[in-house]
Amino acid sequence: MINAAALKLIESFESFQPKEYYDGYGYLTIGWGHRVLSKEDWHLGITRDQADDVLEADLTIAEEAVVHAVTAALNENQFGALVSFTFNTGAGTLERATFTRLLNTGDYLAVPKGLKLYVYAGHPPIISHGLVRRREAEAALFLLPVVA
Repeated sequence: MINAAALKLIESFESFQPKEYYDGYGYLTIGWGHRVLSKEDWHLGITRDQADDVLEADLTIAEEAVVHAVTAALNENQFGALVSFTFNTGAGTLERATFTRLLNTGDYLAVPKGLKLYVYAGHPPIISHGLVRRREAEAALFLLPVVA
């Protein structure tokens, strides 16, 4: 489970949306950045409690993806930063990222630099200032020591 700092980061960038909308990649989205699946019917909207439950389920998937892809030891801030990235970009992106391979060899400093490469959205892809801010926040969380 991610820590409060990671959850706060995710919620600050996703922001709760009770109605369906199209994200920067053109995907139908609702709640806390949940990508609407074809079998789901949210056209009437979503409550905050429902969105919180959906976010928890989505984060569980992202957490499992990080556990599967990363073999290096992570502190809770590092884990949370990678879960945020994975929630936003998908498990496949984390698995294919060069920084993940480098992290698994012990190169922890490759992660903050590598995160900052994933700042493009739209068709055609252009730099998203929101993604630039998000990657900077994820990199800062990754580098933040855990205080006991």
